Amino acid sequence: MISIDWRRRAFSDIVGCAAGNAIAQPITTFSTTTILAVCSNDPNEAALALGIVVNAIGSVVQSVDKDFIALRTAFIRAVPDPRLISLRADARDLADFYFNTWRHFGAHTRWKFPGMVACDGQGVAPNAVRRAQADWYIGAALVLPAKEGSEKFEVLITLDVEAMNVLLDDSSWKTWVKEVLE
Repeated sequence: MISIDWRRRAFSDIVGCAAGNAIAQPITTFSTTTILAVCSNDPNEAALALGIVVNAIGSVVQSVDKDFIALRTAFIRAVPDPRLISLRADARDLADFYFNTWRHFGAHTRWKFPGMVACDGQGVAPNAVRRAQADWYIGAALVLPAKEGSEKFEVLITLDVEAMNVLLDDSSWKTWVKEVLE
């Protein structure tokens, strides 16, 4: 499952910035074989599998268009009580994994709270933007914010303890990672 802000993808001429929480959450699926191949010790096999994953994610992101939003909105309007709509994600299902990015969110935010105004009057930039949540209920990867032009990616990965230990012990996974912070 991937969170996508659709305000710039559909109906921007109608809703502008007044759309509120305009998140669509399309789902893409991969075979276990493909996911395991990404972590293969064979770099060619890993690169091919990663290409499959990246292309599938790109396709699902591109699928969020006017037709997608119109169909989703019609569904929500047709349901007698929209509070009964839920996501098909189950924390007990180890195959469910949630992916999101905050890469372009908050890195250039300027806070203008009293006592926090810089000499230039523009406010103070945060040192970091991080999830303020003690627990996360489902396997997830969150690309953390970065400054514009940064080539460094920080990714927060949340898994249950046993799965995280297996991941941290996997030498082929470590070929994709420069540093692990616990």
